[in-house]
Amino acid sequence: GAAFFTVDQNTNDIFDARINSEGAVIWGKSLCFSCLGNVNATLGNLILTQDGDIAIAGSATLPSALGTSTQDMLLLKISPQGTLRWARSYDLPASIFNADDQANSLVEMPNGHFVLVGFSQSFIESFSDAVLLDTFEDGQFFRASRINLPFSSHNVTANQVLLLDDEDVVVSLASDENTTPSTAIENNMLGRFRLGEDFEWSYSYFTEISVGFITTGDVLKQRADGGFLYMPNDAENFDFLRPNLILTD
Repeated sequence: GAAFFTVDQNTNDIFDARINSEGAVIWGKSLCFSCLGNVNATLGNLILTQDGDIAIAGSATLPSALGTSTQDMLLLKISPQGTLRWARSYDLPASIFNADDQANSLVEMPNGHFVLVGFSQSFIESFSDAVLLDTFEDGQFFRASRINLPFSSHNVTANQVLLLDDEDVVVSLASDENTTPSTAIENNMLGRFRLGEDFEWSYSYFTEISVGFITTGDVLKQRADGGFLYMPNDAENFDFLRPNLILTD
């Protein structure tokens, strides 16, 4: 897989490479988003698809009609040789003004659909909702669901997604109660969702003191007995970063 990274505006493209078992590069190719103009690409994660290709999720920052910029979810499909098959971006409306949308991870469903998870942040409300976005096998938009905490000022993001069956996924989430350094609290959660519907269940495991979403790299795996292995990082007071291993049924 690939980690979340970004650099200065108008300089960040996506570079993909294939390496052998010793780490030597077999081939490497750049997907030049900056060649399109003032476009900045951010990488979320990648997976191998059922047909042998590679799907990449992330975001693209584009100029907006308001003279500023807007960030859209991004989904790419490339061949085993790194040739671009297609690219899709998704602008999720949140209000009269645009929102910043980021895909952190993705999974391919048995029917060939892709499910992207991440967040959508509105400039008006200034809070973010977690997002599950479902596409057809060619990347065309199918549907999207927002996840938030009603009647609260929480930011919510979805970090990792795990396929359970034809319609169900488990998602690791984080909710940030406050962005003030002295009082910021982040909750770490798992939730099971049926696509196009709502929670089937959700659990919150522990809180941490942090600012923003420190735990963007949470690990989420299914165990052989059907339970889950969940490893969020615990950030406290800017001084400590501790991995936490959670085993569930």
